[in-house]
Amino acid sequence: MRKLYLSALAVLACFASFAKSTTATGTGTSYWNVSSSWNNGIPADNDIIIIPTGVTVNVPTNTTIPTLQNVQIRIDNGGTLNLDNNNAIIVLTTNSGITVLLGGNITRTKNNSNITVNGTNVFTVNGVQSVSSPINFGTVALPVKFSGFSVARQNSDVLVQWSTAEEVNALSFEIERSTDGNTWNRIANVPAKGNSSSLTNYTYSDKNVTAAIVYYRIRQVDIDGRYIYTSIQSVKATAAGADVKVAAISNHLVVQFPVQVKGTVEVRVVSLSGQVISKQVLQQPAGQVILNTPAVKGAYIISVSNAQEINVAKQVVL
Repeated sequence: MRKLYLSALAVLACFASFAKSTTATGTGTSYWNVSSSWNNGIPADNDIIIIPTGVTVNVPTNTTIPTLQNVQIRIDNGGTLNLDNNNAIIVLTTNSGITVLLGGNITRTKNNSNITVNGTNVFTVNGVQSVSSPINFGTVALPVKFSGFSVARQNSDVLVQWSTAEEVNALSFEIERSTDGNTWNRIANVPAKGNSSSLTNYTYSDKNVTAAIVYYRIRQVDIDGRYIYTSIQSVKATAAGADVKVAAISNHLVVQFPVQVKGTVEVRVVSLSGQVISKQVLQQPAGQVILNTPAVKGAYIISVSNAQEINVAKQVVL
């Protein structure tokens, strides 16, 4: 099993582009180059392409699929990708990959039909190639995109929050805790939504945490056993209001409070000309709070204050 690490994921990390999940539909035989064979149209660059159980996707004779880049193909148990007879060709480039899960199939009948991934012909066997364990061709990425990960004190507890922008057959999130940053213990297993193309928020409350400083990370596990780690986040016994952070993520405004605030906090969205576009009052906020953004996109000043220790203003592009 390979370990893949998200070394650059920070609090309120933002991903600028999102892949589209495209799944073959129906039973029996579907055709790659027919739009109705897919739930999101014919696969394109940057797609996650899924051939599910019970579906065969056929690449017809004398058909070369237009070169695709940055794509991930996954063939599920009982799914089949078939290269039909002569000159049925798929070419994938630029960080593309294919995952064939246990019981998934790739078939072809002629040597001049092939699949090329990042310049390498990865399929050289005629007949049915049904795998007895998951195999990967090319550059395979775990199909979950994080859009935020934060931790915050909430009285004697620690609130662990994270968000995903997209999930494709994600299995679970394992929360790990450490008091020294080296030795880790799994404290919770949170089921993933599994399949989603919209922002999904998760929360876990770690009860009665007494250490002066605590470290957290999340191990995200896919259905085929592959996994990635987020970066490490830490929280101290106390935190100042000046540590409040503001960011724009996936068409949402995110305000992160490192410790629960007693009383109310006002969040204002102000145009660069000084006009108050919106105002929202939060009651005793803690951790990651996600708010809607204005209908008109552009640059705004976000003001966060409680007339006491919190007085933060930041310019963001929504």
